[in-house]
Amino acid sequence: MADFLFDWPDIVAFVVLIFCFVLATLSKNLIFAFIIVFLVGLVFGRIWYRFKGASKMALVIVLLGALLGFLVAFIINKPEIVIILFLLGVAVGFLVHEKGYIKSIEF
Repeated sequence: MADFLFDWPDIVAFVVLIFCFVLATLSKNLIFAFIIVFLVGLVFGRIWYRFKGASKMALVIVLLGALLGFLVAFIINKPEIVIILFLLGVAVGFLVHEKGYIKSIEF
């Protein structure tokens, strides 16, 4: 039995991997799939900004799970474009919050 308090990054990464794989395989249009990859990168950029003062190891595990899910779905179709768009989305999402272009309410 897994200890959820200790193993939650691995569990969340696996769920995100499956979600991203299904999302990528269900999109029939390659351009639409690349837009999804970029948007998921934007979400992870926002999360990266939210945890900028804390330890990011758990976030990196979940981020790599999402990237791996997309890469498995796009193994035949340009995996290098998937990596570039995902990392670009993370960078843009982080910088937009860092520069203050988007303000978010903390709960």
